[in-house]
Amino acid sequence: MMRLKDEHDAPVIFLSSQENATISANTIKYGAEDYVAKNSQDSFNRLEIAINNVLHNIQLQKDIVKQRRFIGIMAFIFLTLIAGVILTKVLN
Repeated sequence: MMRLKDEHDAPVIFLSSQENATISANTIKYGAEDYVAKNSQDSFNRLEIAINNVLHNIQLQKDIVKQRRFIGIMAFIFLTLIAGVILTKVLN
């Protein structure tokens, strides 16, 4: 699973035929986004929720990148303005 994530940079939802807390914890520990047992009655609902959570997290990560870029641009503009004010005072 770790190799899959490393090679493809893709979220992993682990599907299993059994409900096992130890396996579930280990899959999450090693990078799976979620663990869904196929034999439970609500497995399709849990899988749908897991997929929606992954898609939501991907969107949140994209939003974070956009916000960081915006903050970087605003910081550059602010520092440029401050430098201009300082230079104006020094030269006058």
